Amino acid sequence: MIVNKLQFYLQLLNSQNISINIVRQFIGQILYFINATVLNNLILRKDLCHWSKGIQIRYNLSQVEQWVREQGLDLDDSGVLTSLAEIRQASQLLQMNKSSVDNAAAIVETCYSLNTLQLQKLLMLYSPSSEFEERVPQEVIKYILNHKTVETGAKLMMDPNRLHALKFSYETRDIDFTMVTLPPGLKLEFLEKY
Repeated sequence: MIVNKLQFYLQLLNSQNISINIVRQFIGQILYFINATVLNNLILRKDLCHWSKGIQIRYNLSQVEQWVREQGLDLDDSGVLTSLAEIRQASQLLQMNKSSVDNAAAIVETCYSLNTLQLQKLLMLYSPSSEFEERVPQEVIKYILNHKTVETGAKLMMDPNRLHALKFSYETRDIDFTMVTLPPGLKLEFLEKY
């Protein structure tokens, strides 16, 4: 469903001959919105914080990531897929072993884009999906909080309405201006064709 919408927007932008740089930024902004919305829902809903939901989110993300790569939108280190970093890491966190302090170092290393507030909240909300799994022990949470760099001004929730600055780059185009027809409504009759 999401991939179909992204494909629609990509076709619309390509039909208008929009620069690939602008297209990448546009798709990156949409992916950021998805990232922020899904992460905020995870943080707000305990029923989503379990192993199987992590697998489902990761699968859906892989579908979006594959589409981005197939369209050639993440070439030249454009950073389109970095817009999904937080939710990718949150889904990995839900799937990781969190039973002992031995696993905590891997969590800190894997979840570098999540801030300490987000990590703590996700670990506190984590719900075991079976009787063989336990809640995250407090010593694991304490270890992670003590070994993760504390960010100043970090917020629990991501702002889905945050707009990234649009960067325009100059690109030359092979346009034959002798073939361009100006609409009469512009009242540019004083221009002459050569």
